[in-house]
Amino acid sequence: MYVGAENLTNFRQRDLIIDSQNPFGQNFDASLVWGPTIGRMFYAGFRFKIDYKTEE
Repeated sequence: MYVGAENLTNFRQRDLIIDSQNPFGQNFDASLVWGPTIGRMFYAGFRFKIDYKTEE
């Protein structure tokens, strides 16, 4: 079993794309994403493996 969390401080980068209203303009720039884009995330789960024998 496992549990985990990401971005515990809930920090998000604002204004991901510069000049997003004008995608064909000279100031449009989507390459400056440097931080998290989604907020806090928690997860839990488990892993299992099913072993099976084959007849040889």
